[in-house]
Amino acid sequence: VLTSHSMDEVEALVSNLIIMRDGSIVVEGSPQMIKNQFGSHYKFNIVLESTSNVEEVTTQVRSAFP
Repeated sequence: VLTSHSMDEVEALVSNLIIMRDGSIVVEGSPQMIKNQFGSHYKFNIVLESTSNVEEVTTQVRSAFP
């Protein structure tokens, strides 16, 4: 059993992996299969208290995830 948040580490050490969220299995398969299915994009939600920071947040996100 290996616990990691690093896909590079996982790829080097395992042939099969399970990704869990809130104690439930979300996906199981080889590192390559999971990268092929989920590795080409990020998905996240940002909640702002007001719209005044939208441009600043957009700029920061785009620089962090080119």
